Amino acid sequence: MSKEHAINEKWGEKLGEISKWRRAGLGGFIPVVRSFLRLYSKVGLSPTEAMFVIHLMDSKWDIRHPTVKTKILAERMNVSLPQLKRYIRSLEGKGMKTEYVPQKRWHIFDLTVLLEKFAQVAESEQLPPRGELDS
Repeated sequence: MSKEHAINEKWGEKLGEISKWRRAGLGGFIPVVRSFLRLYSKVGLSPTEAMFVIHLMDSKWDIRHPTVKTKILAERMNVSLPQLKRYIRSLEGKGMKTEYVPQKRWHIFDLTVLLEKFAQVAESEQLPPRGELDS
């Protein structure tokens, strides 16, 4: 039995699901902490603001704060630049700090305060164990 056949025998169904994502053009992925998905509304974020934060996480590759050009974020989210700037102002009102770097024409987004809010809410919540569906 070939190695490929053995892998397909054992993991065929799961690999099939993965290949469906690839065929859809979603070859990469961004891990999102489960508590973020469960708690963003309790921290005071709208679904659109939560998606904005996920886009910031997608642009982050190390321990530094995420940096990205707002024009690129607006294109990825399919919103106008003025709309994106409204999201930024709203999130600044909820604790996100931003700094504009004119030489590079990008923003630095500091999510520390938002992450601290998530930690506080997560401590007070009882999330179901991984794999269990909410009833």
